[in-house]
Amino acid sequence: MADVGDAGSYLYKAYDHTGANREDLANWIANISPYDTPLGNSLGRTVAKSTYHEWLIDSLATVAARGVVEGLDWAAPTHTAPTRPVNWTEIFLKQIAVTETQREINAAGFTDAYAYQVEKATKEIMREKESALMNDGADTTASGGRVMKSLEEFITTTIKIPGTSFTTGTYRTTVSATNMAARLQEADFNDMLQLIWVEGGHTDLVVGGAPYKRQISNFSANSKNTRYIAASEKELVVGVDLIDTDFGVIAVQLNRWSPVGTNTTISYSGGSASAASNDDRTGRIWFLERARLRIAELRPMKHRLMGTRGDSTVGQVVTECTLEVGNEAALGVMKGVNNFETDISY
Repeated sequence: MADVGDAGSYLYKAYDHTGANREDLANWIANISPYDTPLGNSLGRTVAKSTYHEWLIDSLATVAARGVVEGLDWAAPTHTAPTRPVNWTEIFLKQIAVTETQREINAAGFTDAYAYQVEKATKEIMREKESALMNDGADTTASGGRVMKSLEEFITTTIKIPGTSFTTGTYRTTVSATNMAARLQEADFNDMLQLIWVEGGHTDLVVGGAPYKRQISNFSANSKNTRYIAASEKELVVGVDLIDTDFGVIAVQLNRWSPVGTNTTISYSGGSASAASNDDRTGRIWFLERARLRIAELRPMKHRLMGTRGDSTVGQVVTECTLEVGNEAALGVMKGVNNFETDISY
């Protein structure tokens, strides 16, 4: 005979009353998908008036030879006219549809399923725009939809391939079918800043993915061998968000949407780097001057409620914009950057 204190004899265990017990569902949703858009957030805005967006750029004449003869007669000058770069606007759109039944259900994590989908669509468009600023976007007006040019297509003057040398092995100065990605060198970084400065640019922002941000933080000029600890805060600082160079103080931006190669090692065979581990040449580091870049909006981001369709509420989140590059010679791109950095120890 069971003891009076034995709850099991009364069948009041949770296992026996699953049908009556309420579920324990937290009233929040954990979504780890990133939606940060640092580059787009740091650029200026302007208005586009047409799908074919144009602007003007110009330059000064080269410095003239000294020594003008006294009394020199007038002669017809040679002037240059401004040129008109162009970019097409691109539509970024997300469709939304939620059944009327789902909107009435007492769901966890949100009050209205439709409003929740609008919020998600807005974040998805923002990161698609961010990616479009830096990833291949050869402009097109094909029936498949207009595609705007990205930084990849605009920057043609100042392009540098890293590869002063590998840790050991041969020199690599070009990226081609037979050459391979190279490790970022501090000298390459400074050379790029100088090339842009000579063209008239003033770099104030460097953008790259996680491997390249770590390599920049590990430059010798940034105290690679000495780390400073604030005793009061007991904090070891190893990252670099601002780098003071001969060409000014430059912000270093970590951007997950910038192209990053898949190289993670450097192998050597006969004194040369092995192609098997260095043949991905998609890694990019962008050297930018924010005053030269703007996002031109033809249609600012907005939600359009289209009403009901059958037994569902439907709508769209849409924006249309393009990238405006004031003068591409003031910008630069480092191509074919290898992820591997032997000296990084943190």
